[in-house]
Amino acid sequence: TGGGASGGGWYQLYFTVPKYPDKPEEHKGGLDEKLTAFINTAQKSVDMAIYQLDLPNVTQALLDAKKRGATVRVVTDIDTYQDPKENPSFKQLEKAGIKVVGGNPNAIMHDKFVVVDSAAVWMGSWNFTTNDAYRYNNNGIAIQSPELAKNYTVTFEKMFKDGLFGP
Repeated sequence: TGGGASGGGWYQLYFTVPKYPDKPEEHKGGLDEKLTAFINTAQKSVDMAIYQLDLPNVTQALLDAKKRGATVRVVTDIDTYQDPKENPSFKQLEKAGIKVVGGNPNAIMHDKFVVVDSAAVWMGSWNFTTNDAYRYNNNGIAIQSPELAKNYTVTFEKMFKDGLFGP
């Protein structure tokens, strides 16, 4: 079950390990749990840019970060944000006072990254969904780097503050 991992002190690299047939009771130890732990380290801030989010534990980690006093901000694709089948997690975040910005009506906002405390970045091929975590081949990497975090924050703020999404 779950995902494979490797890495050193400054990074952790994760891979999904999909099984066939897929059994929901085996959905444990995956990238969702790794990302939840990553978000749970946040003390000051969490910025998430994600195309899809339907994982209860990741959503709860964002809610818990806000409860700890961290600033939590989210950007997503406008079509995902407006689709009632895709947006329950985003609506749950908004209900708790977390601002979610949807954008990019002419293309897909397909970013998949999280910046924590201006010090670490999670990125990879993985959308934050059950399907991507347990049914498809994906990867994620957590990198401890204030310099990289700063670069990702610049990209995030173009979307979140300025409404500027890539083509």
